[in-house]
Amino acid sequence: MPDESNRTEDGDRRPASPEVNRFLADAIEKAGGAEALAEALHAVGFSGREGPFDDRTVRAWANGNRRPTPDLIFAVARLLDLSMDRYAFGTELRAEISEVIDDHERRLRLLERPA
Repeated sequence: MPDESNRTEDGDRRPASPEVNRFLADAIEKAGGAEALAEALHAVGFSGREGPFDDRTVRAWANGNRRPTPDLIFAVARLLDLSMDRYAFGTELRAEISEVIDDHERRLRLLERPA
């Protein structure tokens, strides 16, 4: 039975999330372009049903016209050493990290005060 998880109840294809699109756009930039990313994926054993991915397919992932598989997204992250946390948690993660840093700085100031 085919995987229908990327389909709506009407059978339409679900678009990729904006976070996935941003991740893939950043990956393309870091790789040096869509063609370079396609070649890098092919070099580590990833290809489409009809052979190696081409630059049009890779660009289609980033603009949301096609959905890469989760395995492919993880491969891109590993290949380019990109953290997916930034895309998954976005501003929530940055806000939490900022709070932790502020707390540490406050504690350091307290320690530096003369007794």
